[in-house]
Amino acid sequence: MRGREVSRLRSRRLSSLSPFVLLATLACAALVARHPGHASEASCREAAATRERAAPSRTDYVFASPDHVVDAAGVTWRGVDGHALKLTGSARGCWHGGSVEGPYDDRAVYECEPAHCPEPGCPTPCLAYHTTACLSPRSAGGMVIEDLACAHYGDGISRERTSGDLVIRRVHLRDLNDDAIEDDYGLSNTRVFDSLLDGVHGAFGDRQRSSADNDATGTEWEVRRSLVRARANALPYKRRPGHGAFWKGDRDPRHQHRYRLTDNVFVAEGRKRGGLLFPVAGFVDECSGNVLLWAGPLEGPGGLAEALADASGFADGLTDGERLAALNAAFPGCFRVVRKPARQSVAEFLAAPHAALGGKSWQQLVAAWRARGRR
Repeated sequence: MRGREVSRLRSRRLSSLSPFVLLATLACAALVARHPGHASEASCREAAATRERAAPSRTDYVFASPDHVVDAAGVTWRGVDGHALKLTGSARGCWHGGSVEGPYDDRAVYECEPAHCPEPGCPTPCLAYHTTACLSPRSAGGMVIEDLACAHYGDGISRERTSGDLVIRRVHLRDLNDDAIEDDYGLSNTRVFDSLLDGVHGAFGDRQRSSADNDATGTEWEVRRSLVRARANALPYKRRPGHGAFWKGDRDPRHQHRYRLTDNVFVAEGRKRGGLLFPVAGFVDECSGNVLLWAGPLEGPGGLAEALADASGFADGLTDGERLAALNAAFPGCFRVVRKPARQSVAEFLAAPHAALGGKSWQQLVAAWRARGRR
C-alpha cells in the first residue's frame, strides 16, 4: 500500500474503536512513553559515548560527560569497607555489571556500641554496617545501574544528597543488614525493574533523614516486575528482633514520594518490626498485580495481626490494614495477600505453589529469574 492508503486504513480502524477502548489505548501509549525503562531489556552500554573498563583495584569512578559507561562485567570486589563503590560526577551515566562481596556478615553490628552489640560486649574486631553500602551513586546527572550483584553490606545502593535520578534494573541485592535501596533525601526519582532483592532487613528506604527537610513533591519510587524478600538480620538496631518490611514512608506529607508498583512479589519472612508492608495511600499513582507472601506468625509480637494494626502516624494516617483496603479500593487488584498456614514451615511455604503466583512458588520465581542469565 501507498502511505496515503495506509493512513486512511489506520484512521478507519481507530474510528471503529469505542471511545473507551480508544482512550485506554492512548493512555497505555502515554504511560510507556513516560516510563520507557520498564519496557526494554536493552543494556545502557548500547548508548555509550565513552567507555571504560572497571578494575578490582579501583573503587571510585567519575561520570563527567554524558553517556559515559563503566563496564564491570566479570569484575568482583571483595572485602571493601564503608561504601565499596563511589560514582561521582555531573553527567548521566551507565554502570553495567560487577559483583561486590562485603565483609559485613552475620557477625557485623549496627554500630560498635553496647546497645547494639551482643552480650558480653562488642566483638573484636568490630564491624559496624550502619554507614556502609555496596554502591553509592552520587552523580548529579543521574545513573542507570544494571546487572549488579551485591551482598554483605548495610545498604545495597545508597544515595547521597547529590544523586540524580536512578534507574536500577536486573540487579541482585542479597544478605543485607539494612536497606536494599536507600534514599534519605527525597530529591529525585528511583525506578527499579526486573530485580531480585533477596534477604534484606528493609527493602526501600524512602524516608528522609531527620536532618533533611526537602520538598519531595512529584518525585517517584517506581518498582516493576521485581522479587523482594525481607527478613530480620542477625544483629539489628539495638538488637530488636524483626525485619523492617518494604517501605519506610514519611510522616510529613511534604517529604513523601509518590509510588508506581506493578507485578511485584513481596515476601515478609518472620517477625515484622517497623516499616510498612504497603506504600503510603494517597500517594500512589499506579498499582496492580502485586502479591505479598506473609511468611511470619499470624498472631503475637511481630505477627500479621499486629502488623496490620500498626498505626505509626504516616502521611496517610492509616494502619497497614486500612492502607491495604484503601489501595485495593482505589486500584482493584493492587495487592493480594497470601498467609503462611501455621502448620507449614517458612521453607515449605516458599516452596509451595500459590494461585496468586500463577501456580508457581517463590522458589520457582527466583530460579526463573536466575535462569534468565542473571546472577
